[in-house]
Amino acid sequence: MVFVGRTRALSRLLAAVEEAAAGRARLVLVGGEAGIGKTTLLGEAATRSGLRVGWGTCADAERLPALWPWTTALRGLVTGLDPAAVDAMASPDSAELARLLPELAAGAAVAEAPGDAEDARLRLFDAVARFLERLARHAPVLVVLDDLQWADESTLALLRFVARAYRPVPLVVVGAYRHDELGPGTGRVLAELARGGEAVQLGGLSAGEVSELVAGAIGDAGAERWAAEVHRRSAGHPFLARQLAELIADPARQSDAVPPVAHELVARRVDRLSPGARALVEAAALAGTALLPDVLAEVCGISTAAVASAVEEGVREGVLVGGTPE
Repeated sequence: MVFVGRTRALSRLLAAVEEAAAGRARLVLVGGEAGIGKTTLLGEAATRSGLRVGWGTCADAERLPALWPWTTALRGLVTGLDPAAVDAMASPDSAELARLLPELAAGAAVAEAPGDAEDARLRLFDAVARFLERLARHAPVLVVLDDLQWADESTLALLRFVARAYRPVPLVVVGAYRHDELGPGTGRVLAELARGGEAVQLGGLSAGEVSELVAGAIGDAGAERWAAEVHRRSAGHPFLARQLAELIADPARQSDAVPPVAHELVARRVDRLSPGARALVEAAALAGTALLPDVLAEVCGISTAAVASAVEEGVREGVLVGGTPE
């Protein structure tokens, strides 16, 4: 996939890498809605950074063990390294680290968790932080934690532990999340972390960037004809823009069709609405692009104040667009 746009965001990520290389660990948090290009941006930054990368992805699943994103990130960092070097870096904390990565036990018994659960967690967090520092001294390190909106409490707590202290090592930790799908607790943690790190918020691509993306998908001639319309209909959302461009370029499909992924994105947002706001949006969908509060109030059998509240919720969740109709 061709990397399009995001020049400024990529520059900020690579600047953090340069600062870390000078001997100061850095934290960068990248926010944006689903499909806006966060993972693509992180992948591009990881490739261009030249750092050893450990990548962990949170999942919307209850059966994954706690701290699973950290487990996969650490495993990625040690993969390919000389086993003797890994053993040497892990050995001071191998018993604790084996609770996350059994392969790092190096013959030592896995640490028995003390009776105090909080003490056990702090021991593990401290062991992970020290191991990351030793890895970074061996070779500069980039840790990526993707989809933090689904992170378990322990994953966020370890991120806060690692990021809070000053660490004079070439270490960059990058977290990515869907800002519009954060729970209250996760949102508070990430807001706190953002104050001590670098916050990058991704929005839609510009018209020129969409034109470049469309050209990459369907060719220059197609971009010249359709790029402006794709930008208008996708609001610069890169995933939607690419899907729409490919749909338009297919002669077997209608040019005014809507990509299935657009239905999925909208349905996910609508599902997050309260019942009252959902009913209003369903009624508004039949009324065109301009909402008339008095008409909606009569159709839905609610007050205009309730309509205003539901519209505000719809705008907040990205289902409706605020503004004054022309």
